[in-house]
Amino acid sequence: MKGRLQFIFTYLFFWFVLFIIGKFIFLLYQFNQSFALPIADWFRIYGHGLRLDFSTLGYFSLIPVLILSVTSFWKGKTAWHCLNVYTIIAIILFLMVSITDLVIFRAWSVHLDYLPLQYLVSPKEVTANLSWYYFLILLAVVSLFFYLLYSFYRRRIASLLLNASNGGWKSALLFLFFLLLLFPPIRGGLRTTPINVSSAYFHKNIFANQAAINPLWYFGHSVVEGKETRNPYAFFKEKGYEKDLEQLYSSTGETDKVLNREKPVIILVVMETFTAKLVESLGGPPDVTPQFNRWSREGILFTHVYANGTRTDRGLLAIISGFPTVEPLSVLKYPEKTNKMTYLSRDLIRNEYNASFYYGGDVDFANMKSYLMNGGFHRIVSEKDFSSYHGYRSNWGVPDHVVYDTLLSDVISRNDTGFYVMLTLSHHEPFNIPGEPHFPDGGFANKFYSSAYYADSCLGDFLHKMKSSERWNDCLIVIVADHGSPFPEFSQYQDPAKYKIPMLWLGGALKKDSVVSKYCSQSDIAVTLLHQLGIDNNNYVLGKDILSPSSGSFTFYSFKDGMAMMSDSVQFGLDFISGNTLFSSGPVTDREIYYAKALQQFIYSYYLTL
Repeated sequence: MKGRLQFIFTYLFFWFVLFIIGKFIFLLYQFNQSFALPIADWFRIYGHGLRLDFSTLGYFSLIPVLILSVTSFWKGKTAWHCLNVYTIIAIILFLMVSITDLVIFRAWSVHLDYLPLQYLVSPKEVTANLSWYYFLILLAVVSLFFYLLYSFYRRRIASLLLNASNGGWKSALLFLFFLLLLFPPIRGGLRTTPINVSSAYFHKNIFANQAAINPLWYFGHSVVEGKETRNPYAFFKEKGYEKDLEQLYSSTGETDKVLNREKPVIILVVMETFTAKLVESLGGPPDVTPQFNRWSREGILFTHVYANGTRTDRGLLAIISGFPTVEPLSVLKYPEKTNKMTYLSRDLIRNEYNASFYYGGDVDFANMKSYLMNGGFHRIVSEKDFSSYHGYRSNWGVPDHVVYDTLLSDVISRNDTGFYVMLTLSHHEPFNIPGEPHFPDGGFANKFYSSAYYADSCLGDFLHKMKSSERWNDCLIVIVADHGSPFPEFSQYQDPAKYKIPMLWLGGALKKDSVVSKYCSQSDIAVTLLHQLGIDNNNYVLGKDILSPSSGSFTFYSFKDGMAMMSDSVQFGLDFISGNTLFSSGPVTDREIYYAKALQQFIYSYYLTL
């Protein structure tokens, strides 16, 4: 029995040390945020993360302790074989979750949860962010670490079991008792409330709190609890807050009419990752998007637009359905729910429009195709429709200039009232483009800028050809991003700079050129367009008419376990777990906090009723 006890305590120490090392590697990998913290906070991160580490250690130990109990009536080699198999699986799980978490947190500033699992049905798009050599490096790293860890386990830990004698009933009962002792750390203690992610929160800096979280615990908890069947943002028991939100979004009187015709052809261009950081008039450099800069002087430029989320599926839902999702919702994966939503496309179709969608990639990704079909799009052009194109293709699909040509041909050749939506893809990680980069000096920032320059040049070429055609005078062209970006200079996931995006209206159907500085979001676009066309928009409960003089100048965006609100007078971000204000500018009163919580609760509640 002594050998078995030596094994289990050494085994527990082995995993605990791995969790400590894994957290240190996480801090090094996220250096752009962790190095801004004082060294004392690094120690506090470890201290405040211990409860989740011990909980994870308890989960990892359940099966080994049970095996040691059941095999107590045989010599140690029986347990040795069983635990070798278990440890192989456990090490692979540890490495895959830990390494994937490093990459996901670097991109999205959130830990790996159950949501990426929904994308596994589209492996092409999942792997499109990464180059083939990246996978080779990843495979080599995983293989190397697996070899080192498993070899150490076999030589220094498993060997303790080989010569262990059978322990009989005493050993079996002892390990059963030990099994019971694992439940308090798994549960986080003996208190009424079980452990949750907030136990790691200790700092006003949200990254410090996130760094304290054990990624394996977080991933496992997310998989078990992530069924989206209850509202995690139930701040108010009474429904009076809903009427307050109606007043927040209400507008009276006429809108500012900017169209010179009743039923223009509408072209909606949704630009992939087209952050405001790229646009000169919005604070970006002058030479990255010269075409957008030039065209912005000919149309209506909206200078304070914010994306509602950080992914394309969220952006499409906000733009086309006027529905601003909150994390962790991914509504597009439920076609039965999206079928019940409002759609700009459906409302236009009811008013004698034809709806078409253009995308150079796979529209099956993230259930996008079912969403579009529920929206009534009669023509969906995707990568498979470009089989005759034999030029360069990125990891994501056909480059933007090829898809723009198809869109241009359809708009010019059809003599109809159409609603055309194009989703670009070339400015997407890993930011590979056809031809030579415009900024060739190397480095991630220049690669990011070169990809944006290419996407901008394709847009400019399309607009130039459109303006040269007779259809220009019939068209309203709306250009907006699907979401922002933390790059090129890194913005933390709650920062407004990550969510700020450009929006530009162009076309011969516009009466005038102007600049609109009202704070607004993607979810306001459908209401604004429908109001311009004289079409009823009362079903869009979380969108306002941006061009109405009486509508409020405010917007909000959501991130994991928090949200931010922006207006002319105040800007702030809330973390709903710790209750901390992540950033603030202006007087943040109870009224602003109230509306922030009311929006978060209402959106999730509305989703659950679909």
